[in-house]
Amino acid sequence: MVNLSVSLAVSPFDSQKVLFLGEIHSISSAADKAKQTLTGKRDTSTNGWRFWKYIDENG
Repeated sequence: MVNLSVSLAVSPFDSQKVLFLGEIHSISSAADKAKQTLTGKRDTSTNGWRFWKYIDENG
């Protein structure tokens, strides 16, 4: 397991979509793109619901 210790941000677009790097994606598609951005690997399959962590104003 690799811990890259970086922060990436997505913005909610609607109840099932997010905005990542200027494009609208499903939760899992955005997670795939994030992994591709970080690792350079194109063969990624990512459960977006497990990949992203929601942090509100209280941390």
